Amino acid sequence: MAAALAVTTVRAAVRLLPFGRITGFVRAVNTGREATRGEIERALHAVDAAATWLPFRVACLERSLAGLVLLAARRRRATWCLGVRQTPPIAMHAWLADAAGQPVAELEVMPTYRTILTVPSEPTGEITP
Repeated sequence: MAAALAVTTVRAAVRLLPFGRITGFVRAVNTGREATRGEIERALHAVDAAATWLPFRVACLERSLAGLVLLAARRRRATWCLGVRQTPPIAMHAWLADAAGQPVAELEVMPTYRTILTVPSEPTGEITP
């Protein structure tokens, strides 16, 4: 239930708010204790499970943001990343990374993506290109 609410709220925010407001929100909620890889996996699994019941597509941006919201509700933080595929066809992707900077619960094709933006999982983290 919490995951479905998080996904629905994030979907509305992504469609209604400018991207700068989204990144500001991520910085504001990305506080607390560093999430373990297992905690991040569980949050993303909950989002994936909820997404199967929702009447709309949950893409990587919504998935990663909803996972971050679930972690924030438990006072945990993770690194939020955006990247672009380095080989054709061009594609963007969003994901969560653990404390070591490794993508969590992602595809094997992740090495083909170049990170272009991260919101670190530091209490005072700045957005870095």
